[in-house]
Amino acid sequence: MPSGLGVQVSPAAIIKKAHKMIPHIEIEIKEKIYYFGEDELDAYNKYYKTYDGRAVFVNGRKKKEIAKFWLYLINGDLAQAEDQKIEELIDTYMEEFNEYTKPIYKDGHIKDEYVNFGLSNNTLILHWLEIYPEFRGKGFGELIVAKIVSTFYSQIGAIVLYPFPLQYTMEVDGKKKWMSKMKLPKKLSEDEALKKVKKFWKSLGFRKIPKSDVCYYKG
Repeated sequence: MPSGLGVQVSPAAIIKKAHKMIPHIEIEIKEKIYYFGEDELDAYNKYYKTYDGRAVFVNGRKKKEIAKFWLYLINGDLAQAEDQKIEELIDTYMEEFNEYTKPIYKDGHIKDEYVNFGLSNNTLILHWLEIYPEFRGKGFGELIVAKIVSTFYSQIGAIVLYPFPLQYTMEVDGKKKWMSKMKLPKKLSEDEALKKVKKFWKSLGFRKIPKSDVCYYKG
């Protein structure tokens, strides 16, 4: 467990907000399991989970997809139960998560100031969120995040993300086609796009961690 409690978000308030604000929107989340074919690396898969998700409008039996997201759940509870420090495991075997976990973990625990949900030592990484063009600027980002929080709050102590404009990432397969579909602003410089993204996440309750580009959910 974390060494102490930070400012906590009321689970009841999150759920109430999620249900009140999104009566016709649902999120669907599916865990993805990866195997690397190397015994040492595969042994450390247990310390994190990967989830693909989407947000949909529900109208009777019909569903319309409005957004996609990608999450990681870092299992700090398991590491602690095994007398391991999760940040050291990540640094050695899961370097891709270092930028998220180094700023918030110390001696195997989430730092007090970033604990926002309870006693869990797990961290949820909101790695990717893409909202389709026709649904932007209408408050759906806040509603989707509220749904994600209400789904995971009992399993986590903190939520973090790295704010970065999607049009400047290299993680998209078929990027030209994806850019056309997403209709992201092409005339914005990377700096301008980054300022816009940071403003968006700040409006949803995320705050920058000092001396880091990572943000944590303060609510």
